[in-house]
Amino acid sequence: MYRFIYLAAGFSRRFGGNKLLTDCGGKPMFSRLLMELLDLTVSGEAEADITAVTQYEEILAWCREKGEECLTAVVNPDPGRGIASSLRCGIEAAAQKRAFHPEDRLVCFVADQPALTGREVLAFLKACEENGARLACCGDSEGELGNPCLFAPEYVPELLALQGDKGGKRVILKHMEDVFIFRGLPDGALRDIDTLAGMTERLVTRGE
Repeated sequence: MYRFIYLAAGFSRRFGGNKLLTDCGGKPMFSRLLMELLDLTVSGEAEADITAVTQYEEILAWCREKGEECLTAVVNPDPGRGIASSLRCGIEAAAQKRAFHPEDRLVCFVADQPALTGREVLAFLKACEENGARLACCGDSEGELGNPCLFAPEYVPELLALQGDKGGKRVILKHMEDVFIFRGLPDGALRDIDTLAGMTERLVTRGE
């Protein structure tokens, strides 16, 4: 089973406003990838549950309104501690919902990748399955590694031990000899958005 952790608690300091709530192709940015993941899960295309971590009431309310048992939203009470704190909140909440099984795979997503589609997520997950991956991430044509990232349960203690603005990539880099790197997605799907101009560029690149 996949345990999706959706990180949506950032401050958007470089964006000049709350980018997660900014209109992005007619939808709040945070909801685009989250809705794709929810559709995959509800349809049964991915056997998964989703834990969204946020500090924003608007995102909590959106998740409550969906009313899906597979979707849980939790609050990071102190997001200023950095991304590691959000990751910890998500992992702990997911474990409370259902204890991790050895065959589970924790998959981490960030809410500022609105161009990533459910089809592309499935392609990543399928490639991980075919390669027996216990640790994986996506890579672009320039060699940059990024989200989504996949972790077998034995890496959870290392994820929980992260501090400050160190996310799952720190664990990936520590174990590169064990990492499956999936390069099957277009670069535009992987790059996160830090500026309003960047958001417009990504959507245009992807045909929206």
